[in-house]
Amino acid sequence: MCCSCCCCCLHSVGGLIGAAVASKSQIIDYLEGKPSSVYTEDAATEMYWLSLVAISVLAPIVAAFVGPEGGVFYIFGVIAALPALQIAASLVASLIVAFSSRNNKWRAYDQIASITGKSLIGAFVGGLITLPLLFLMF
Repeated sequence: MCCSCCCCCLHSVGGLIGAAVASKSQIIDYLEGKPSSVYTEDAATEMYWLSLVAISVLAPIVAAFVGPEGGVFYIFGVIAALPALQIAASLVASLIVAFSSRNNKWRAYDQIASITGKSLIGAFVGGLITLPLLFLMF
């Protein structure tokens, strides 16, 4: 049962913060003038975020067709399962890179791996913060 305090969703918030930090660090490298293949890494970052948005939109639609019990539950389900959707988005973005004709694919893979790793760390930290809060509330 959701009490609207967002303590159940801290793992999702942590995952989003981790992914945003990984995306932001690539932009900071570019602004500081560090040599890198910004276009490849920037495209990988865009592919990740677009994949995450697409999966987050499609997941409740697919769930509604599988079991049409309630729409609000599906939206909460997407929020609760966001770290898993982030992993799926990383896989989709990696597949797009694999089938693209771009050079320097390894830099794109490195950027996607950085986003995935930091999002998992953020989700883990958010989950660690959630556990004591849940014990205090229930």
